Amino acid sequence: MRTVLLVLTAVLVVVFSWWVMIGGDVEQKLLQQPFFESVVEEVPVGQIAQQQIAGEITDQMPQEVPPLIVEALPEAFKAVFDEAWFESAVLSVTDDLLKTVKGEQDQLTAVIDIEEKKTEMFDTLLAGLNELSDEELRAAGVSRMELEFMAPMLRDEILGAIPDQFPVAELVSEAGVSVADIQQQYSSFRSWYTASLFVLIPVFIIVLILLAGKFGALRWAGWSLVVAGALYLLAVIITRGMASSMVAQAGLPPEIDPELLAPAVQMTFSKFIASPIIAAAIGIVLVALSIFLPKQLKKD
Repeated sequence: MRTVLLVLTAVLVVVFSWWVMIGGDVEQKLLQQPFFESVVEEVPVGQIAQQQIAGEITDQMPQEVPPLIVEALPEAFKAVFDEAWFESAVLSVTDDLLKTVKGEQDQLTAVIDIEEKKTEMFDTLLAGLNELSDEELRAAGVSRMELEFMAPMLRDEILGAIPDQFPVAELVSEAGVSVADIQQQYSSFRSWYTASLFVLIPVFIIVLILLAGKFGALRWAGWSLVVAGALYLLAVIITRGMASSMVAQAGLPPEIDPELLAPAVQMTFSKFIASPIIAAAIGIVLVALSIFLPKQLKKD
C-alpha cells in the first residue's frame, strides 16, 4: 500500500511539475512584450499587415474614384505606411493587450492615429500621378486638366473613406477576440499555476517525506522531476518539429504564406526548452543528495 501511495504521489508531482513549467514559461517568457518584439524581428509582420491593409483600403474606395487612382493607391499607401510603421503599430496593440489581460489597466486604451499619415499618403499618390506622361493619363481615360480639377474632390473621397484613428479596442473586437474571455482564462491559468507551485507540490513533497522519510523523499522527488523534465522536453521537441504543418492547418487567409509564420512558431516552442532541462537537472541533484547524504552521515 505504501508503494502504491508513493507511486501515485510521484505521478502527481510529475503532472503538476508540468503545470508549473508551462505556467512559468507562459508567464515569464510568452506574456511579455520582449517576446512579441522578437516575433516581429523574426517574422515579416510589417509586410503581412501592410499587404493586408492595402488591399482592404483599395476595396473600400468609393465607386466615384477613377480606376487609375484606385490602382495607384496601394503603392502610395505602402510608401507612407511602411513596414516599420506597421511593426510599431502591431507592438502597440500587443503592449496594450498584455497590460489589459494582466490587469495592469482596466480596458484597452491605445489608439493608432493615422490622420497626418493618410494626408501624406494622398499627397504621395497625387505626386506619383503627376509624374505620369500625358499619354499615360489619356490611356487611363484621364487628362491632366481633369486630374487637377478632381484633386480636391478625390482628397475628400479618399481621405473620408479612411478613419483618422483606430482604437485598439475596436481592432481587437473586429478580429473576433474577446478580451474578457482572455482575462478570465488568464486568471484561471494563473491561479492553477500559483496553487501548483506554492501549495500542491509542497504538499506532495511532505507526503513523500511521511511515506519514505527524508532521504527517500529526495530520491522520489528527484526521479519525478527527471521524468517530468524528460517527458516535457520530448513533447516540446516533437511539437516544435511539427510547426510548419501546424501553421499550414491554422486556416490563415490565402494571402498569408504559412512558411512566413513557421519560424515564429518554432521560436515560441524554443522558449519552453530551458525549464524541463532545469527541472531534470534539479531532479538529478536531489537523487545524488539522496545517495550522498546518508553515506556522509554514517561517516560522521
